[in-house]
Amino acid sequence: MTHLLTSAERAPFGVIYRVILGFVLFPLASLVRLPITAWWGGTVQILTLLIALRVGPAVIRKAIRFPDEIRTVWAERRQLAKRHDSYQWRKLLWIGLGLCGYLALAGDHRPSRTIPSLACLSAGVAGSVIWARRRQGADVQNVLSGILAGD
Repeated sequence: MTHLLTSAERAPFGVIYRVILGFVLFPLASLVRLPITAWWGGTVQILTLLIALRVGPAVIRKAIRFPDEIRTVWAERRQLAKRHDSYQWRKLLWIGLGLCGYLALAGDHRPSRTIPSLACLSAGVAGSVIWARRRQGADVQNVLSGILAGD
């Protein structure tokens, strides 16, 4: 159980669940009738998801008492994220990939969804490159393999 809870943020599970979240965001938002017709509708939906991804785990950590070993790992990751924005931005890559994948498959080309989805994907690529350079040096081969591995 400890291994599962501490590895949930790592590849491949962390990558897969973020792609899935991005992929299902717009269909779920349509079901609950979140605004989609305004130019800013897609942005609000993406920001809502990002806030939920930030607040949800915090609420769960407060509500459930986890073993100290797990809490320590999570605290270290939160501190890392506070020190390096690129650590957080790289998560946008996979969410953006899911968003863009859905838009491509659904044939949805509304600017209210396309523009923020591409912005999310672009920010994720930028964050991933910056993070990979910090972790692995400037070697392009290592940077690309780190991004694809979800590290």
